[in-house]
Amino acid sequence: MEIVFKGNNKTYRLSCTDKQYVLAERIKIKTGKNKGNYAYSPIGFYSQIEAVLERVLYMEIADSDAHSFAELFALIRDTKEYLAKLVLEQTEPVRKGV
Repeated sequence: MEIVFKGNNKTYRLSCTDKQYVLAERIKIKTGKNKGNYAYSPIGFYSQIEAVLERVLYMEIADSDAHSFAELFALIRDTKEYLAKLVLEQTEPVRKGV
C-alpha cells in the first residue's frame, strides 16, 4: 500500500509493511549526486492508523502560521475535515490553498 497526499505545506506518503504504518514527507535532496531531486523521508512508524492521522494533524499545526486561537481552531477543523474525507470517502480531495 502506498498513498500520497498533500498537507498545507508538505506532501506526505503513507505506506505499510506487514507490521506497521510508515509516514514519510517529501523532501528535496540538497547534496550529492541526487541534489535537486525529491525523495521521501520517514517521519515515524505506527501500529495504528489513528496515530498516523494524529501525527499529520500535529505536523500541520506545527507548520501553520496561526497567530490567534480562531486561526488555530480553523486550521484544526479544516485539517480534520480533510483527513476525514480521505478516510471516509476513499477519495483524494484537493486541499484548500494547495
